[in-house]
Amino acid sequence: MLPPSEFICLAEETGVIVELGEAVLKKACHQAKKWSMNGRARVPVSVNMSPKQFQNAGVVDHVKTALRESGLDPSLLEIEITESSVMRDIGSAVGVMKELTDMGVTFAIDDFGTGYSCLNMLKKLPFSRLKIDRSFITNTPDGEQDCAIVTAILNLARSFKLQVVAEGVETIEQAQFLRLAGCEHGQGYFYSRPVCVLTIDALLGNQY
Repeated sequence: MLPPSEFICLAEETGVIVELGEAVLKKACHQAKKWSMNGRARVPVSVNMSPKQFQNAGVVDHVKTALRESGLDPSLLEIEITESSVMRDIGSAVGVMKELTDMGVTFAIDDFGTGYSCLNMLKKLPFSRLKIDRSFITNTPDGEQDCAIVTAILNLARSFKLQVVAEGVETIEQAQFLRLAGCEHGQGYFYSRPVCVLTIDALLGNQY
């Protein structure tokens, strides 16, 4: 399995990142719809969107097309964007996000704390989830400063009524610290490495 770190930069440099992102979005929507069929519970899907894709003039139409062609309930789609995606033109970002959230799509702010974090952004933009960047998780629970930063982010998120996901959780000690700190969701190798669609099919088949 090829990790994003090995091809995303090249895709951005060559200008194919928008087309690649659109293809991934369509594939994810179709797959989520498939998982939600055959009597299974509704399965949500979260899709990363690059700054160039989010800032593309046709982004709303691209999302609508992916949802229409797949038949996926918009409430099952979450779009992850970074702080840099919205801070370049926050006014435009508000319009795009409002149009999509009015349909039921939700947004998560990815890699929180590594970009242009500001309270004004959280106040203006309709995010429902905040993802703490892995750089703040790596040294927990031993790193006093990182523990303080994570705790502060969790308190901030609670103030804005945002769900929180900790990225890069790789040890049981990190998971325990986050749970005690009040972080209800984690992502990282401690829980699972990336898996293919067939593996997820099998996991869902065992649950339903």
